[in-house]
Amino acid sequence: MLIAPFLLAQTPVQSFEFRGQQFYLKRDDLLHPQFSGNKARKFRYFLDQDFSEVRLLIGHGSAQANSLYSMAALAALKGWQLKFYVDHLPQWLQQTPSGNYKAALALGAEIVPVAAKELYGLRKVRISGEILLG
Repeated sequence: MLIAPFLLAQTPVQSFEFRGQQFYLKRDDLLHPQFSGNKARKFRYFLDQDFSEVRLLIGHGSAQANSLYSMAALAALKGWQLKFYVDHLPQWLQQTPSGNYKAALALGAEIVPVAAKELYGLRKVRISGEILLG
């Protein structure tokens, strides 16, 4: 499923009143069923560019991070593979996947537990057809 770039700029805004004050809520969660929220804006550059030589997206963070799900959606939309490194993957989560972890797995993400010290120093780098986001 492709996303027209202008759709990421058309965030619905809802108005509501609370205790006599008018509020406006920017609904980034409604941009796209898989690629939404502030992470969609952060990763939009990667969605908009061709990157035809890229096959693998690498990231790291929490097994329930919003970035994991957004990166999995980005990878799926671009036809890339995602390897996402986590420093802790609870046994209960592996046995009963839920939340962002479950959604990322459903999108084909490979979630790799490694010791925290092995993750130290990861930064944004481009290496022979791979994009590493740190």
